[in-house]
Amino acid sequence: MPKAIQLTEDEKRRILDLHKQNYSHREIAKKINRSKTVVINFSKDPLKYGSRKRTGRRRKVDEHTKRHILRAASKKSISCTDIIHDLNSKLSRSADGFKGVSRGAKESSSRHWCQIDLTQGIWHGHASKTSAEKYSICNIYGRSKSVIEERIRVIEKHLQQAQDAITQFEQNHDCLSVLKELNTSIYQLVQEKQQVVKDKFEYQRKMLLLDATDYQLLQNFIDIEPNRRHITWTRHIWKATKDQLIIEEDIALLQNRLLSTTLIPTSDLLHKIINNINTNIQKLNNPSPDSTTTYTSSNSIKTLITLKKDIIQEAIFIHQKEHEQIQTIIQKEQNKFFVQNRYMETTSEYQKRVNAAIENGRQHMIEYANYIQQFRLSTSFNPTDHQP
Repeated sequence: MPKAIQLTEDEKRRILDLHKQNYSHREIAKKINRSKTVVINFSKDPLKYGSRKRTGRRRKVDEHTKRHILRAASKKSISCTDIIHDLNSKLSRSADGFKGVSRGAKESSSRHWCQIDLTQGIWHGHASKTSAEKYSICNIYGRSKSVIEERIRVIEKHLQQAQDAITQFEQNHDCLSVLKELNTSIYQLVQEKQQVVKDKFEYQRKMLLLDATDYQLLQNFIDIEPNRRHITWTRHIWKATKDQLIIEEDIALLQNRLLSTTLIPTSDLLHKIINNINTNIQKLNNPSPDSTTTYTSSNSIKTLITLKKDIIQEAIFIHQKEHEQIQTIIQKEQNKFFVQNRYMETTSEYQKRVNAAIENGRQHMIEYANYIQQFRLSTSFNPTDHQP
């Protein structure tokens, strides 16, 4: 590789003097008629500039080293630095051909995981030998003939054991009825799981559409070019609507909890209290042979159910009062928008457009929140799970 450009003593002194005077590298290079790179390299280490020895041209990777790299990369997850250390070589990570070999090893490994249908190993490291043996016999490729023959004998033994088990089962059971029951159970399980996946997919699809509509409505509002007062009114109305929808969702959740003993994960103190009451009710519902204990448990259950209803109904009442207060705030903000003034007649069409954009955004917020609320309630509560 070429050596560093040599500087005269006068040029070195000028660079140091200009550097002390806070000249930039570009300005110094222009004054001494040298490149900016030369100035930067000299400024980093003036004493050792031009005295370092270069290693020369980078070494190419020979065929033996390539084969070693491929073997190492295919056996286990290993970094380029580890491979260099194993080779006990002076190769650098940037050596010609080394990156290409590493890329080829990764591609070869990726094809292997795709062949055994274990693609998660491509991104999270290689699969273990146990997993490879479980899903495929591809891990024996490239090994000796005796290993392959041993694996074939093991597979034949397993097949014979499975055949014997099937024969014994056929002798002791009515296979047709058992298969029908098994088929029915599998079909019901598949239908149940498929329905969950379909519902989740439909929810995500609907959410994407709602998000797109929300963005479009906001863009329409911005295109009208509202003034500062319009933006302030919009912010107040939409914030109050958001608070109102949160209260409505909490009321719907409490109404469902009034009839259900399902425990839901929450950080809210009220719902933690309800979870605790439901847990105690479920414990007391366990049958006991002692009649006295059963009578006492029955009374305790009634007391807990009454307490739970009182707590939920009181919480619903408080939420309804808050809902009414927020509705009053929204109404006041909407009335402010239509206060008569001397400019109203000349800007009536513009005012109507702004008001329509605000109301469209508010109605979309309600639709958005109602859909999320409906989905959460349907997934959080079992319709058949009611209190005794």
